[in-house]
Amino acid sequence: MQPRSTPDILNLLSMRNTTHIISPIPLINSDFLLVDTISPSTDEPLYIYQNMGSTPKYYLAHQFQKVTTLENFYQLIESTIFDIQSQVLVENEVPFKTSSHKIEEVKLLSETADDLVLQTSSTQSGILVAAITYYPGWKATIDTNPANIFPVNLVNQGVFVPEGRHEVRLKFQPTSFKVGTVISLIGYSVLITILVIKYAKKNA
Repeated sequence: MQPRSTPDILNLLSMRNTTHIISPIPLINSDFLLVDTISPSTDEPLYIYQNMGSTPKYYLAHQFQKVTTLENFYQLIESTIFDIQSQVLVENEVPFKTSSHKIEEVKLLSETADDLVLQTSSTQSGILVAAITYYPGWKATIDTNPANIFPVNLVNQGVFVPEGRHEVRLKFQPTSFKVGTVISLIGYSVLITILVIKYAKKNA
């Protein structure tokens, strides 16, 4: 019998923008499309599936449900009332009314490992979801103005974005890096000062 993927595992993978899955055994799921079968160094084949139910890497969500515990989170992603394509899970209330009627677009302007710039356009305010691990050190701006980043779907990043067209930037700026930079600059300044004093005394 071919194994079936459970809803919680599939939803977790999909919410992290997992677009393809490699399995040593055949899988049965309506969201999985077999795209290739390869045989590396062994006789056992590997099955490559495209996950048709994966959420986009960056998108706007206009419906949310609040969760307060891990148990609550896993209960919701296993249930049929939660739709990962239209809803997100958040830890705190978001200041907008849930709605399913909107016109929206999220455009990628630039992307590096620690710096992301997106352009959003929507007729309603919403949550910009980024399949980037929520971690201290990430900073957000909307049209160069500071914005709050909060966890969405447990591990992704979320930013509340008003209606209209906006440029949203996510940049990784850990405090440790800033402290290290300041210490380095102070160290270089002290070193330069010492060299200047020595040079002045030598030529006095």
